[in-house]
Amino acid sequence: MDPESQSLSSLYWAATTLSTTGYGDITPSTLPELVFAIFAIFLGGFLFAYYIGNIASLLEKIDVKGSQYRSRIYEVESFMHRERLPINLKRQIRTYISRTFLYQRHVPSYISELSGSLKREVYLALFKEIIVKAPFFREFSDSAITEIINHFRIKLLPAEEILYREGDVGDRMFFLHQGTMEMSMHKPEKAPDGRLLPRAPLSRRTSALALHEMAKSNGEVKDERLAHWTIKEGSFFGENAILGNKKRITTARALTWCNIYYITLDDIEDTISKYSGAAISFKVYKSKMRTAAKTKMRRAGKAAAMFVSKNKDGQSKMEQALRAASGDAKAKQAAGGAEGG
Repeated sequence: MDPESQSLSSLYWAATTLSTTGYGDITPSTLPELVFAIFAIFLGGFLFAYYIGNIASLLEKIDVKGSQYRSRIYEVESFMHRERLPINLKRQIRTYISRTFLYQRHVPSYISELSGSLKREVYLALFKEIIVKAPFFREFSDSAITEIINHFRIKLLPAEEILYREGDVGDRMFFLHQGTMEMSMHKPEKAPDGRLLPRAPLSRRTSALALHEMAKSNGEVKDERLAHWTIKEGSFFGENAILGNKKRITTARALTWCNIYYITLDDIEDTISKYSGAAISFKVYKSKMRTAAKTKMRRAGKAAAMFVSKNKDGQSKMEQALRAASGDAKAKQAAGGAEGG
């Protein structure tokens, strides 16, 4: 066999071995057939790799979110392995990331590229229903509401996570999109003048809470909370921080995984600076709230004064009765002594 035939035979052997075509499947007998067989083997391998690569790329495009999730998990797993984090902490991190990708909802970035009217319609369809549940936003125009929605930021809370505590200084209000939150008020501390914080409104108490407080009064349960209630998706809370009271009057805790949108006081001020109608309605509502608060305080003060006055009257009458009883007892003792003498 001449050197040229030996070289082609060697190349044929290498091609069949690498491509796993197998001996006997292709049996060239002449030199041109050998060349064609080698070409066919390499062409088939190239086409197979090309189509498999395209299919893999297509699957990645179909499942973009899954691809992002796997990439994120890979990075996080590498970090946790490198830093040798505790097993429980690793589990919590994995759960949080999984929930984030599963439940987090946001407006896609390409929505901002739509025309003004289309973008407003999309925002209003998604969020107007929850926005107008806040009474101070009900009189806002659709344009002002869209501006508020533009400022929305998203926050994901795992179960048992505390969003804020009673007494914290706040500057934002929240809209609960998914999940259940628990709001609670703890036993009030006395102010310097001896006043106590008011109890939660009766409209926000549940029968379960009433039974719980009855059990506490009987000494069966010890609970430092004055009141607690739950709020569900579609509700808003924390509005006192943007209506003038910077300190939180409740503690907010997630009972389940919660998807929350929030806006800050600066966001609202930026909006009302652009829309005069929104500014007027917002100021009117705040003025009504202040007036209502002052009225409640005056009523509470009058009730407290009447209570103190009644107590004083009752105490003075009791003292008079005690003095009279004491005088009668002394007179009887004196009379008894005289008779005995």
